[in-house]
Amino acid sequence: MMTRVFGTEPNVRLQKKFMSVTSPQAKKELTKMGMEKKYVDEYAAMIDEYEKRYAALKKDENEFQEKFKTYMKKLPSKQITLLNNWFNMHASESN
Repeated sequence: MMTRVFGTEPNVRLQKKFMSVTSPQAKKELTKMGMEKKYVDEYAAMIDEYEKRYAALKKDENEFQEKFKTYMKKLPSKQITLLNNWFNMHASESN
């Protein structure tokens, strides 16, 4: 899957679409990379919700994008860096 990112600030990159990573895999990898548990759990819950509502969200991607923007805005910069590194790790796997 191609990864497209966009952002409102240079250090904030937003993931437009989830990559094909399960929530248990995301939890394991992000925890191992040092991301705080509360942010890992919230992100994994977003993956689970997205998977459950994929068809509806596919029709209206704006709702998902807004949720993700809100999530990214509340992350501390170190957590954003960790999440972006994780996105990049999986993006390189799919190329």
